[in-house]
Amino acid sequence: MEERFAGTGTGTLARSRRLVALVALREHGGAMTPAELASAVASRESGRPSAAVADDHVERVLSSLRRWHLPALSNAGLVRVIADSDSESDAGERVALDADSADVRRIVAALFESDVEDGAATGE
Repeated sequence: MEERFAGTGTGTLARSRRLVALVALREHGGAMTPAELASAVASRESGRPSAAVADDHVERVLSSLRRWHLPALSNAGLVRVIADSDSESDAGERVALDADSADVRRIVAALFESDVEDGAATGE
């Protein structure tokens, strides 16, 4: 699958958490708060429903998203971090796929194409 993402040029997708975040944003269909995204990522990583994921795990995911993954995805032009201009804290912050990015469309299409192919191959 790595060759499908060769055009990003930054190694941004070398971390699976970043791919999981892109998939979560795509499936959500719109902007999410960083906390919502962290919950979705932690759920996918643990294979459990969001309500069953330990709060400390979600907090660790949120910390890593804020510190490393969202800045890398944003710098690569794959996501946008939208700040609420009326908020002095980051409580109004939202994260969204950069719908104008050809890379995002190609990456997300490849991820979901792979899911479809995997399901068809296994009969699921």
